[in-house]
Amino acid sequence: MTVAAPRRRGLGPKTREAAVTVGAPRRRGLGRGPGRLLLLVPLGCFGYVLVRPVPTNATLLAALGLMSVCALAAVVVRAPRLAPTFAVVLLGQLAFAAFGILVGLRGGNPGILSAIAVELAAPVLYWSLVWAVDAGLARSALTCLAVMTSLLSTTIVLYVANQKGILPQLVPSSILVGSGSGFNDFGTHTEVRFYGLSTLAAAGPMWIASLFVARDGLMPHILLRSYAAVSAMTAVLLGGRQAVVLTMVAAPLLLWGCSRVIGRQVRPFVAAGAPSAGTGNRTLRMTVAAAGILAAMSLVGRFALGFDSIGPVGRALDSLVSLLSGNDGGDTDSRILIEESRELLNGWASAPVGGHGFGAVIHNYSRSADRPWHFELQYHLLLFQTGVVGAMLLAVVLVCAARALRMAVRRCPQYSATLAVTVVGATALLIANYADPYLQAPGHMWAAYLPLAIGNAMLVGGGPGGSADTVQPQPVSPTAARHAPSQARNE
Repeated sequence: MTVAAPRRRGLGPKTREAAVTVGAPRRRGLGRGPGRLLLLVPLGCFGYVLVRPVPTNATLLAALGLMSVCALAAVVVRAPRLAPTFAVVLLGQLAFAAFGILVGLRGGNPGILSAIAVELAAPVLYWSLVWAVDAGLARSALTCLAVMTSLLSTTIVLYVANQKGILPQLVPSSILVGSGSGFNDFGTHTEVRFYGLSTLAAAGPMWIASLFVARDGLMPHILLRSYAAVSAMTAVLLGGRQAVVLTMVAAPLLLWGCSRVIGRQVRPFVAAGAPSAGTGNRTLRMTVAAAGILAAMSLVGRFALGFDSIGPVGRALDSLVSLLSGNDGGDTDSRILIEESRELLNGWASAPVGGHGFGAVIHNYSRSADRPWHFELQYHLLLFQTGVVGAMLLAVVLVCAARALRMAVRRCPQYSATLAVTVVGATALLIANYADPYLQAPGHMWAAYLPLAIGNAMLVGGGPGGSADTVQPQPVSPTAARHAPSQARNE
């Protein structure tokens, strides 16, 4: 009597589907019920901060405070962790703030209370957000940022079009009054006053850079990112923000440099599925991309808006050369900045090691009668306030932050594209902050802490053995697996 060998059974349909996975993370929504409503509260506050980052009034402080309260509630309920490498960054920043405050208190500086709010209270508030953010909240915040960038930029463009007589008034007067709107037409270029325009200093370069990376699980859709990038570029051209125009043109190059700093594998131009290229070819592609953006800006300005849009780029370069060379070139703004740099450096020379402390003033020189401790040249000012010791502390903080972000990329590489894009936004803000005090307003600081929040979420929740908040790859059918690469390219 023979017994038939057991029939070998293949994988059933369900088993086969479970065996095939796609590396893209599962996209999780906001949820339903009370959880969704609670999430909308901090997102609404974040949207308000983007639209009205200045002036620092009671409403803005209430929005920032409510965001911090929601973050602390999330810390208590979900018990997220702050990665040790990011905790080192926090401690370094607190040490820098404490040093400048102590020196300022010792000298009895008149602006010390303002400095405490900007250098200590606001960073602590944002670090509570860094602590609380997970992948789901980061995705929602980025979507909110793209939507608000689009709305804000469109409002500015419509306002300018009305002022130039191209369109009727489409923006309600109440919005224009609440936004502090103002307009000047110089023939060859225009200048716009709008509270939210300064938000584009980080958001504009960030969304332009996002067009040169493949979409991951945190990134908004390509259509939303494209509209945010184009509308922001147009609004900045009309607004006359010279430093921001430069960073937007250089966004592809900034993306390449920031990717190298955080250890992200740089892929060739856009997510087109092309074979990899050498470093020289990648640099050439990014340079060509920057030139393409400049050409697009020129066409938009000349044919749609009726002025030379390359002018702001040229003026920005002239101002930079004048400031570095010490030759004002007859430009009033350059002359003011050169004079300010000399005064600040002379003041630093009298206390080169420890500086004069936060809130210090210069004898017989000021740029503001109400707040004589405020100046435009922020890095000259930091050297004047904290000296060589403060500069070294700040350098250590930046190095530790770069190291933490590199560790986040190694831990969770699937989100490295989003992290690189947010680092571009932070870098662009730091560049623009050189001669314009963006970081003296807490409403602008979100750009500096957004990559830290995403990096911390990647480090404590990403990779193998992540926490429950980690968005893990999910099973898909074999058909979906075959079509996944083409879908990624289309996004």
